[in-house]
Amino acid sequence: MKNLPPNAETVFCVYLVILYFAYTVLFFIVFIWGFINLILYIIIEVFGLLVYCVFDFVLLKKYYKSYKYSCSVRGVSIMKGYLLKRKITVLKDKVLYAEIYSNPLQRHFSLCSLGIFCAGTGRVLLSQIYSLEAIRIREALCEKRD
Repeated sequence: MKNLPPNAETVFCVYLVILYFAYTVLFFIVFIWGFINLILYIIIEVFGLLVYCVFDFVLLKKYYKSYKYSCSVRGVSIMKGYLLKRKITVLKDKVLYAEIYSNPLQRHFSLCSLGIFCAGTGRVLLSQIYSLEAIRIREALCEKRD
């Protein structure tokens, strides 16, 4: 099984910072209607965000280290999850098509996500892998069968 590239951890962390920013703005808008609420906001926000950041960054690092994938002749296997472990195996015979997704942050680190669409199960997403690796896996899964 292969681990995710080191750049993937940076992408996960940037997504987390964006989530924290949105959480802070939403919380500020909802609870700014008074001086007492402002005091409560500061206390709850500072303490809550501190606990949330520490908890999430610890889990994020463990999730990143537990995310593994392998590509074989039969298909692709993905192992992910820290608290709830999951192993997904996609057989080559069941693959309808595969798509490569990337956003500007992923393109900056030469990463992308590979969406594999299967008969009966829907989409399986392999996130934060190198672009060349995703192209190689897509070609292997979607090559013409005799």
